[in-house]
Amino acid sequence: MAAVPPIRSSPDRIAALSILGGLAALAVLAWAATIWQTAGGDRLVMTGVPMSLGMGGRLGVTSAALFLLIWIAMMAAMMFPSVWPVVLVYAAVVRTRGRGSVPLFVTGYLSVWEAFGALAYAGYVGMGAVLASTAGLSGRLAPLTGALVIVAGLYQFTPLKRTCLAHCQGPVEYLALRWRDGRAGAFRMGLGHGAYCMGCCAGLMLALLALGVMDLRWMATVSAVIALEKLGPRHHAIPAAVGFGLILLGITVAFWPHPGIV
Repeated sequence: MAAVPPIRSSPDRIAALSILGGLAALAVLAWAATIWQTAGGDRLVMTGVPMSLGMGGRLGVTSAALFLLIWIAMMAAMMFPSVWPVVLVYAAVVRTRGRGSVPLFVTGYLSVWEAFGALAYAGYVGMGAVLASTAGLSGRLAPLTGALVIVAGLYQFTPLKRTCLAHCQGPVEYLALRWRDGRAGAFRMGLGHGAYCMGCCAGLMLALLALGVMDLRWMATVSAVIALEKLGPRHHAIPAAVGFGLILLGITVAFWPHPGIV
């Protein structure tokens, strides 16, 4: 977990509480927006298959914009509960140096996830085109979904995962060595931290995309696992256990699919 600087004065305490309150409020609003969208009959994505996302494999501007709007709300809902220590560390340095912007740091962070969402949308549309043009392939969705979840599990054991997770658990060195003053610097540092976060969570997000990105059960589960990995004890057993769990889940989905899972 990131080392949060001690709060020694009332102004520091008020600033920290304001940041925590703002992130918490945004997370609650984002979860509410996601739940509202999911509760409606028109889901954007079900079981990893694009529904209203670009019919016939075409990249529709309207559907892409709608997907990315909902996607960024989902990322705020899922990531803010675990990103707050990093934001507090950054804000503490800004209070000392007086040159930076917490909102732009967070905006840069979310921009990375928005770019990830654009790639996910393109992947969904591509999958829709393949399904529409290949007879009988729709009946093999369970093995394909299971294979993606297995890949997500294997990613948990890669050096890239370990490196990015170590950064997310203790980003103070990153902030110290790559500090950039000013508003542009805040945005660039947010981009940098977001890139590490994406590398840390890439496997889990792949599993979520495969199992159903608008499924609140999987959203909540993945969000909880992300928080556990970043904020919990720094022990290799946690990401390893998650990896083994994903591999077993992928095998189950591939060979014994159940409606309650996907």
